[in-house]
Amino acid sequence: CSTEEEGSSIFLLGGEVTYTLPAPLGRWLPTARCEVYRKGCSYDKDSDQQKACLEHRGDCALTDETDPSPDEKEAACGRHTDNDTRAACNVTESWYCQAPTNVQPCNWHDNSLLGNNLYQLPLEPEERDFPYRCAAGLDVSLVPENQSSSLCAGPCPAGTSSSIGSGSCTDCEPGFYAKQERQAACSRCRHPLSSGNRSTICSICMDGFYLSNSSADPYDIFDKPTEHCQPCPRNATCRAGTTLESILVPPGYWRASSSSAVLYECR
Repeated sequence: CSTEEEGSSIFLLGGEVTYTLPAPLGRWLPTARCEVYRKGCSYDKDSDQQKACLEHRGDCALTDETDPSPDEKEAACGRHTDNDTRAACNVTESWYCQAPTNVQPCNWHDNSLLGNNLYQLPLEPEERDFPYRCAAGLDVSLVPENQSSSLCAGPCPAGTSSSIGSGSCTDCEPGFYAKQERQAACSRCRHPLSSGNRSTICSICMDGFYLSNSSADPYDIFDKPTEHCQPCPRNATCRAGTTLESILVPPGYWRASSSSAVLYECR
């Protein structure tokens, strides 16, 4: 293996290098599951051998033996990733495993690789950061199945975001929003709007303003913020999310009703 002192190049001069998942968090590789490709079952159609051969093809794919012993069957059963499949794997029955095919996806003679998600490095320069970083706007995971494609663990839902190769999707903080899924960053609310945590829209007024009509459509508030958010009355307190009805009137002041924004000093 030859690498430059600076940069991310990898150049295999010879031999075979296999990368086994899981990769570090926020990384992915186009992997394939290491299993034994076997020839088709060729017994009589309705025979017990044919039924057993077809039933145990998935089990036979996880052992390098054509006639596995009970211990080898036990090991193969343990390589199943699905709990129900692992529990249903029967080591007392005959499996009738067929001969391996000529083309195989991995070094299946190495039992430590069977059942794992692998990537075999090509004998050519690898210029990208390796393993590859998940794109911005995608969720990440240490589960091998979520590291086997460029989609990683799937898009971040609306109201969240993630940067390239970062950790899991993070909620948009108050004052920010993500209208759609798969966002690299949350957008800041326009003045004088704000939002709650994990918001997909800005539809409340920021600190120092109040919402004049609490029944207004959120999207209309978003489109016309200065028509809906009014400056807080003098001497009153308007925290983020304040409506006309919830304006805080300090001691020594009063207003005619909760639908009035005019404060009067007590005399």
